Amino acid sequence: MFRMLGNKVELIRYVVSYETMNGPSTEQCVSDLHRDEVIQRLMNSAVPHTVETIDQSLNEWFNGLTFDSYDVALQTLNAGKDAYDSAMETKSITDPLKIRADLDFIAIMTGVTI
Repeated sequence: MFRMLGNKVELIRYVVSYETMNGPSTEQCVSDLHRDEVIQRLMNSAVPHTVETIDQSLNEWFNGLTFDSYDVALQTLNAGKDAYDSAMETKSITDPLKIRADLDFIAIMTGVTI
């Protein structure tokens, strides 16, 4: 479970469940502080609640990464850390090669020696 704040991934670490006049409700919390704020608000209003801790130990690598869309982030999470690391390694190798190829093309077209 995760949410995106802008392009940045935040892991859901707690789910606080409670009843409202409209029925059951939940809040997904991304930190201890967030959880504590929700609990305090509910306690101040005397609203009974439960807190479920979500085990994100296998997904810590994913927290804080940035993506262009939620769908891309979800695909990355589902593919796993090894696939992500492999893609990043490939990108780090190919990006400099592309830059070099672009520079060579410009040099050839303009007649400049690099």
